[in-house]
Amino acid sequence: MAELRSRIAACGVDPAEVQLEYSDLLQSLDIVVGGGPLPESAVSQIMAICALSGCLSFSDSRNETLRREQECRQGGVLLATHSRESRASMTDVPVYAPTQQSLAEFAVCLEADLGAQPGTLFRVEGDWFYIQPVDREIFYSSPMSVMDVVTAAIGGRRDVRVLLVGSEDAG
Repeated sequence: MAELRSRIAACGVDPAEVQLEYSDLLQSLDIVVGGGPLPESAVSQIMAICALSGCLSFSDSRNETLRREQECRQGGVLLATHSRESRASMTDVPVYAPTQQSLAEFAVCLEADLGAQPGTLFRVEGDWFYIQPVDREIFYSSPMSVMDVVTAAIGGRRDVRVLLVGSEDAG
């Protein structure tokens, strides 16, 4: 942990402002970087340093906003790539086209494609597409296939936000 603290400090953070604590809940380090605003390049550098070490957050709201924006950009690129790959291997999966149907109508069609009853796998609120498996048998019999279908169908779109909703009694 001392090495991680010193690597973060090399980015312009006072070592006393770096909190490192093992979290049983996360099963990894909880890394909180304090202090004031940092240059965007320093936030990026700290993110790279901490990428494999644990869960990073910044106490400074500007730094935390920069971190979240960078994670969204990185995640968006990964999702778009995975979406293209999934679509290439799943040519029979319908692709969401907002000019042809609403997101809620599309969710019902996608559920039917997966052999589920309407409202048992997905829920839509505005531009949020929730993967919320009420029909656990279909979802848990092959959860990655449901995730891959959703990724192929709507992944990489900037006008739809996808969220997997977990459950403590799942499985």
